[in-house]
Amino acid sequence: MKRMTRLVGALIAASLLLSACTVIEADTQYQGPGLERHKGSVQTGALYMVQDDGTVLRYGPGNGYIRLTGPREDGVFKVPGLENIEGIEVGTMHALALDREGCIWAWGRNKYDPLGFQPNSEIEQPTRYDELCHIKDFDAESYFSIVLHENNTIRFWGVEVPGNVKGKPLSIEDSIERVYAGGLFFAVSESGKVYAWGRSSHHSVFSSGAKDQWKPELLDIPCSVKGVNYSPGAVFVCDNGDVYVFGRNGAGFLGTGDRAPRKQIEKHPYLSGVEKVEGGSIRIAKLMNNQYVGWGDQIIAPIEASNQGYMVEPIRIDAPEGTIDFYSSRRSIYFINEDGSVAKLVPEEHWFWPYKYLLEDYHFRFYK
Repeated sequence: MKRMTRLVGALIAASLLLSACTVIEADTQYQGPGLERHKGSVQTGALYMVQDDGTVLRYGPGNGYIRLTGPREDGVFKVPGLENIEGIEVGTMHALALDREGCIWAWGRNKYDPLGFQPNSEIEQPTRYDELCHIKDFDAESYFSIVLHENNTIRFWGVEVPGNVKGKPLSIEDSIERVYAGGLFFAVSESGKVYAWGRSSHHSVFSSGAKDQWKPELLDIPCSVKGVNYSPGAVFVCDNGDVYVFGRNGAGFLGTGDRAPRKQIEKHPYLSGVEKVEGGSIRIAKLMNNQYVGWGDQIIAPIEASNQGYMVEPIRIDAPEGTIDFYSSRRSIYFINEDGSVAKLVPEEHWFWPYKYLLEDYHFRFYK
């Protein structure tokens, strides 16, 4: 389906076109909807999805460090060496999977030390690490990894993480439910409190004003938080559907209607009734009524000569009929459909400029 096309500068042309859908047959049939956080994860253009039988499928080309099998062309491929899996998270060059016995499997490149729990520069095949068992939650993002043990201790690794805290057990005097990796790390308690630590290159979230703090600090968010999406900027989704934001907003990353950074945590002016938010420079939100909205730096171009295509406030995304969920990272957006198919949002190239406006002019590529 198409939305109104935007031109750059004074040239404006509008056209309504019918959607084009490319159907790709899966080598292995999808077996269950991805309605949980760790059921699917997107990075470098590909979706990795856990199936009901404990195997993992890759939708899309991925990259050479973590795709393991299949050509770079679009397709659906079974990830070899993974069985009995219940959750997966992928970073830029590495991936973590959690099996049903509560142990972590890992593979990929160890550049910047996201796999610092082992000594190798690269893990060529998924490998189980017995020292990372009894895991309650985990995350992989960019060049970072984090695990939450069942005894409520946290361990984390990644780029510029100091040696005196890297991989060392960290304790928070609260019962932690979920953890999130990034330049800043976040832990969410069972009661919805959010703790943060790490390094921010832009605005400090800490009461001291420091951009570098490795002791967890309780953030002042006036709601019970159920989810965090970090970088650029931070988005906190509350149990009641409200949203709070903080940090970078240069291309409308926070969807607040402007491009000014948020130096204090504040309530989102537009979003409510939100179930979850994922993405980065482009963010997508699923609403509790199963509608979808998006915002951010939607321009894909050889040279970004204008910011006229920034979406600084949420606009509706016309997801395929039957969509029940989505997974997203940066500019890669995958919708999960009730019939078992997966639909990737594909931007159309502009008819005149070599630009693409991701949230306005698109079709879907279906994997069945």
